[in-house]
Amino acid sequence: MLATKLFQPPLRSDLVARPRLTGLLDEAVRQGCSLILVCAPPGFGKSMMVASWLSERAAAERPLASALFSLDRNDNDPVAFWRYVIAALSRVDPAIGRSMDAALVAGQPPALEPLITGLINDLTKPLFGQETPSARTWHSGAPLILVLDDYHVIEAEAIHQSLSFFIDHLPSNTAVVVITRVDPPLALARRRARQQLAEVRVNGLRFTRAETGEFLAKSGLDLVDEDLSVLEQRAEGWVVGLQLAALSLRDCTDRHAFITAFAGDNRYVVDYLLEEVLQHLPANIQDFLLKTSILERFCAALCDDVIRDSSIRSSEEREQLFSHIPDPETQITNSQSIISHLEQSNLFTLPLDSQRRWYRYHHLFADLLRRRLRQSLSGAEILELYRRACAWFERAGLPEEAVSLALAAPDYASAADIMERHVLAFYYRSEAAIIKRWFQALPEDMLRSRPLLCAVKACLISLSPPYPPESTRLAEEWLCQAEKSLQDRGESMDEARGFITQFRPYLSRFKQEPLSIVIALTHQALEALPPEDDPRAAGNANFLRFRSALITNLGLVNLSLGNVEEAAQVLRDSRRLGLKCGDLFNASASTTFLALISIIQGQLPEAFAICRDFLLALQNATPRSPGPVP
Repeated sequence: MLATKLFQPPLRSDLVARPRLTGLLDEAVRQGCSLILVCAPPGFGKSMMVASWLSERAAAERPLASALFSLDRNDNDPVAFWRYVIAALSRVDPAIGRSMDAALVAGQPPALEPLITGLINDLTKPLFGQETPSARTWHSGAPLILVLDDYHVIEAEAIHQSLSFFIDHLPSNTAVVVITRVDPPLALARRRARQQLAEVRVNGLRFTRAETGEFLAKSGLDLVDEDLSVLEQRAEGWVVGLQLAALSLRDCTDRHAFITAFAGDNRYVVDYLLEEVLQHLPANIQDFLLKTSILERFCAALCDDVIRDSSIRSSEEREQLFSHIPDPETQITNSQSIISHLEQSNLFTLPLDSQRRWYRYHHLFADLLRRRLRQSLSGAEILELYRRACAWFERAGLPEEAVSLALAAPDYASAADIMERHVLAFYYRSEAAIIKRWFQALPEDMLRSRPLLCAVKACLISLSPPYPPESTRLAEEWLCQAEKSLQDRGESMDEARGFITQFRPYLSRFKQEPLSIVIALTHQALEALPPEDDPRAAGNANFLRFRSALITNLGLVNLSLGNVEEAAQVLRDSRRLGLKCGDLFNASASTTFLALISIIQGQLPEAFAICRDFLLALQNATPRSPGPVP
């Protein structure tokens, strides 16, 4: 999990107070609206307005508690989405959603509504998980606000439905703020009719004449009334348009002529202004901007790796770079200094966290930079930039971003290499939506040449509901392709061979082949794997996970044959091994069937104890809090 997605964006120094809008949000909370919708095209200051409101209310006499989750397209997985929601809410009180979080990571995708019901129950009363300033605010009875920023990236219907259920049943002192570019499918008409919805839209977000004047004044521009009026009309209250105009007006000798010409289609106006800003920057700064524009988000260490061949070495180069900076003592000697200068100059560089470690470019600015990059460098040179960035993200423990960059390059061979190194980690964390998205992005011939990827695809086809009749046939085709490509490559590829070997007995059972064949295949596969105490298994937990899956399969076959005692003994072993190696899917499956055996035998206390003990073991095996962001 990326901790930066849970941070409130820092407030800008040129922020304009907008009491007419923050007052509307205050009134919505007082009226008990469960959903507050902030909807407008990009660049209208939606996120900053909400951040300003939260900041004001945190310091007010009657404060509110708040949690924020900034979404991106990788959050279209219901499990990932709700885990981030829980992580955001746990910053208010760490006890919120603890049970739901454990269930979400335990195995195959669960039914969401029962889990969300538990989360809603957590919000009905203070849990006192840990006394923090936010928790004290909430415990005192203050409203709790959950902000979902950039919700327009969500396309998964399961997320829309589950979020709508969550909003429908929220306690009266809790509200969800959805910041989006388009109306979300969250039953807006019904909520509007029931007065459960408050809306801030583009007309409300447009800067008024007074706000436009204040913004330009804070940007160091004192315009005469006539020019201010014309600029207000041309920009139509669009905040980013005003920001672009302010950047160009700083060094403009004829401001009146510029403002008079500030008209036309927005796309052309933006392109013109960005070109005007960019072409006046020193060559070294332009080089930095162009080469780092391939990154969706960046930090100094990442930028250092990406542009390392253009490091500033000579005093002449340093003097050229520093010459445009007013303070002669200012030193820009590395990426961190350059990023700080870009931010201080308001050059479309936006901090993503309060520590100012991670940044991104304004989307329109990044688009222009990438267009110019393609004009400035060869395809091979650009590909090398992408490969350096991919290598950095992979070393930093962020393989999903490494894959995304490789696909964006596009560098499908590198993307497939990264997938092969990390696909099993995602598979055993039940992050099937991410893996499927990877496979859809790869050309089929590339996918077919990678045996491990083919085998994982076969497995996902057979395990993904609603289990259509043709799923076993398709899974068989992809598993055969995995075996063929493994043979064609002529490499040892022990991990790929092990995964293929362990899935073959599973597929045999799914195809309803005779159970004697399933048992024989399972024993053959177990014999082909290194034993549990083998150094190879100790050095690679995936071999233990393969063994865990096979033992679970053997237990289920014995259960089908009526060998209940033998099945129970095998399932206990698979549960132990699954917990040991992190195969929570099969550990959960084994626990489920052990509990069912006890229920069938009329041993309800024993079934309860099995489930209770597993949940306790699961909490110890799955840390809740997000890992550190590199």
